[in-house]
Amino acid sequence: MILRREVATDRMPGSANGGQLLAAATIALFLMLGSCSPWAPTQGDTPNGAASVHALLASNPYRETEERSVTALPKEARGKLMLFVLAGQSNMSGRGTVVDRSVVDGIYLFGNDGRWKAASEPLDSCAGQIDRVSCDPDSGVGPGMEFARTLKQIRPDAHIGLIPCAKGASTIFEWERRLNPESLYGNCLLRMSAASNQGRIHAILFLQGEWDALDDSYKHRLLEPIWSLPSKLPGHRVDYSVAVEEPERPTDNGGSNFPKDGTIQLRKDSMVGWNRGLAGYWGQIFADIVDGWRLDLERPDLPVILAVIGDNKNPKAYVHWQEVQRQQRTLRLPHLFRIETQGLELRDNVHFTTSSCIEIGRRFARVYSQKAH
Repeated sequence: MILRREVATDRMPGSANGGQLLAAATIALFLMLGSCSPWAPTQGDTPNGAASVHALLASNPYRETEERSVTALPKEARGKLMLFVLAGQSNMSGRGTVVDRSVVDGIYLFGNDGRWKAASEPLDSCAGQIDRVSCDPDSGVGPGMEFARTLKQIRPDAHIGLIPCAKGASTIFEWERRLNPESLYGNCLLRMSAASNQGRIHAILFLQGEWDALDDSYKHRLLEPIWSLPSKLPGHRVDYSVAVEEPERPTDNGGSNFPKDGTIQLRKDSMVGWNRGLAGYWGQIFADIVDGWRLDLERPDLPVILAVIGDNKNPKAYVHWQEVQRQQRTLRLPHLFRIETQGLELRDNVHFTTSSCIEIGRRFARVYSQKAH
């Protein structure tokens, strides 16, 4: 199954009357315009093609910095790291107050600067960041460091490498499989590939969903514009039907905002690009993302540990919260494991305190050691 483009009409900027109409029949012209205008849907690569993955990895900006910084690892750890990816949004990046910057022997970080170093908080620091797509200036304590500490206690002989990839205020739609370095998925894939020179990816830890739970009126806040569509794999669960026109306010439909027929109707917004907020499809989209990771890493059994979002203090804003929780709790995939975060202390409407982040890290480590290992 390929991604469908059911194109309505679009007004292109720069024409005499403020726009021009594009018909569904002129797909070739539409795709050509897409390469130079953010108003047209683009995928950024050839969907389903292995050549796209190879092209992405062939120009990996993290490869050179990784090779130059390998001396930061002791010789006995080189090539033997247990690698863990920290993906999701702000609670994975961390918003807890940093009170401890100490390092632990045997725990290393492949930082946003593409260099190996002894891991210390904040793991997701923007200092020297190579890319801008996942920069989190407000990063603090998240669950990653305590995850590694706890795992190290369980496996004292282990050499652990952490790969931060999270981005605050990101939606599940933004995490979809896009094979370009400016996407969250593509950039994370580049980091995983470069870091794998020093070991093997043992699991992906994922904590996300808060932004998908927001009422539609909040969707214009803090979101980076996104103009590209995902690269869907054969057998994917979600299709996108594209209506290129100014968005109408959707009606609530069980938290999805879209018909529940496996096809999501996307509408372009001049401020944020393709609309987000897909609570009713969260599970299916995440399953497609997991399939992509496993295919692109050639790891069909790669463990993924999902943290279910916890509580919030503003239910009038987070109207789809329970729907996202339901999606996350009922999703079933091979080698997918889960932890709960409900009941843990918050520092604001949705962000966990430092002590809560520490507890989440411990839960990740226990599930990995007991079930995913």
